[in-house]
Amino acid sequence: MEVLVVLVLIALLTGTITLGTGGITSGRLRGAATFVVALSKVAITRANATGKPVRIVFDIEQNRISLEEASGSRLLRVKEGEKSTGAGAEAATDAEKKAEAEAEGFLQGARAARPNFVPTKKVELGGDNVGAGRALESGIAFRQVQTEHDTVPRTEGRAYLYFWPGGATEWASVQIQPKGKKDVLTILISPLTGRSQIRQGPIDLPERNSYGEISERGESL
Repeated sequence: MEVLVVLVLIALLTGTITLGTGGITSGRLRGAATFVVALSKVAITRANATGKPVRIVFDIEQNRISLEEASGSRLLRVKEGEKSTGAGAEAATDAEKKAEAEAEGFLQGARAARPNFVPTKKVELGGDNVGAGRALESGIAFRQVQTEHDTVPRTEGRAYLYFWPGGATEWASVQIQPKGKKDVLTILISPLTGRSQIRQGPIDLPERNSYGEISERGESL
């Protein structure tokens, strides 16, 4: 009987620990998703207040997120042959360079030239480590990030989400999950209103139409 009582107590204690750990992980996952939503609102407000384009930088491999803004309010085109002198997160791999080229095409479509980006002032997320950004909650990682100028979701390197003065932004799907687990939360961002929603499970961007554009009718946010 004594052995049975000990086994029951061990089982109850193990169950409590498991539930407690699961609750902590779920809270961290929700906290990370809420932070992405909050930062997107900060980006919209910042772009409107300064008159400068702002972008969120998702460092997928390091599970960090940062905020950058254009170095000037006037979007001067970089002349052919000139190199960007911005101090922001520069493309390092071929995949990142391709993503930047696609982003530049998107910016051209939005009638905005590609500016140089630098870490935002007074909104630095990394404390004294300027430009480092902020890590996601402990144990939480990016699953994938896709913005409107990305033809396919990004699972490595960096992804960029742009915001322009006046409230315009891009479609975006930011998926996060606990490391080593299948639980996923998706943050969906609508371009017309900048409105963000947290959804359960992995949700990709709405399908593009024959013109390669994503329609607001394809997904209600």
